[in-house]
Amino acid sequence: MKKFDIESFPGTITSKGEFNRINKLLASPNSQIQAPDFAMGLVVIEPGHGHPIHHPPGNREICVVLKGETVLHQQEGDEGVLMKEGDFFGFDFDEPHGFWNEGTETLYMLWTYYPPGNAENRFLNKEYAD
Repeated sequence: MKKFDIESFPGTITSKGEFNRINKLLASPNSQIQAPDFAMGLVVIEPGHGHPIHHPPGNREICVVLKGETVLHQQEGDEGVLMKEGDFFGFDFDEPHGFWNEGTETLYMLWTYYPPGNAENRFLNKEYAD
């Protein structure tokens, strides 16, 4: 068994400016908690920041809003869908999506990628595209 404190667990700052956020890769084939078939992490987004619309190639993704709220967008200029604490949602292979924290508190969102390769490259190897 491995136990970690989520607040002190190391994270990777991804992007700058309005898209500044912290990703914490919790489980994957090569992380501290090894999971050969998936990657799981936590994204932390402050109010007024977000994750631009993207479509991770070759990944399915499931997200759970643990704390705070976010507006989910699937294309530039759409109205978006409000997701709040306790909501969860999923994306099929290559399905575009992005998030924006329009709330007043920090957003904590748990994500899971299947298969894990894209998350490994982005967060362990610090290869982020946005």
